[in-house]
Formats: sequence, C-alpha cells, structure tokens
Amino acid sequence: MATKPQKIFKVVVIGAAGVGKTSIVRRLCENSFLEGYKTTIGSDFYVKKLDLDQALVNLSVWDLAGEERFKFIIPTFCKGAQGALIVFDLTRRRSYVSVTSFIELLWEHSGHIPSVLIGNKSDIPERAVTCEEAKKYADQVRVGYYETSAKDNINIFKIFEELAFLMIRNQEPH
Repeated sequence: MATKPQKIFKVVVIGAAGVGKTSIVRRLCENSFLEGYKTTIGSDFYVKKLDLDQALVNLSVWDLAGEERFKFIIPTFCKGAQGALIVFDLTRRRSYVSVTSFIELLWEHSGHIPSVLIGNKSDIPERAVTCEEAKKYADQVRVGYYETSAKDNINIFKIFEELAFLMIRNQEPH
C-alpha cells in the first residue's frame, strides 16, 4: 500500500476585528467555541493535520489581528503564506466592505495565493450581506466563497479542506 504524500502549508486568516477569525480557527483545531469577543493581539498560531484522500496536510495557521492598529503586522505574516482565508461578518456590512483592502494587502505581500472568502456567523438570521452579493464579489476576485458558523460548526472543516485542495493543486506543475 502506497503512503500518502505529506504537505506542509502556511495559511493566514485575515479580516476585520470581531468577524470570528479566532473562533473559526479554534473550532477547527480545538473543536471549541467561546462566547464573547477577545481581541487577538498581533497574531496567534495553530497547527492542524488534515488526512485528505490525496495527501496528509499539515497546516500552520496564523490567525492575524484585525484591528486597525495591528494592520501594519499583516505584511510580515503574509510573506511565505501559501493560502489564505479572508473572513467577514455576515451581520456587519462594514466588515464586508473592508475585505477588498485585506485582499489587496495579501496579494501585495504574498501574490495571488489560493484563497477563500468566508462569510461568518451564518447562524444569525439578521444579515447585512447576501450570499449572492458575496459570491459575485468572490467570482470577480477569483476566490472561493463559503458561509460558516463557528458557533454551530457549519462548514468549518470544509473551508480548510477546500483551501488545502487549492494549495495542493497550486503546487502541481501546470
């Protein structure tokens, strides 16, 4: 029986403050959810192993602070990243509008790496951004789009699995 290839990828998770970046990463890595909001200071680092059909994937996940006062550190952490999740809060239009600046910052310092746009907090019925609007934007900038709920554990594994597939495909000779 052939052994699966092993892949190691650096992933950054970016977006405005309070959109649920840490909750998404903690749900994946620790299968936990904490009510309430605690600001990430600078960055947090997590490791997650995924056993996918085509490879064993080790993700080094960098959860980057979204507050404006920490935005200056994002370029440093984006260098060398091979994939990104760009997260916004479906209930806060302002967080969606800020996505463009995060994508531009990411591309400036990492190139057009495999990325997925995430509309988080899908468990909350009141929305400020429709699924159709976010999908249309994701298509324009050529990234995937998913809606998640870290609280209810909706699509959390799926977004990291999708990103891993995109990163593996990006490594293949064209």
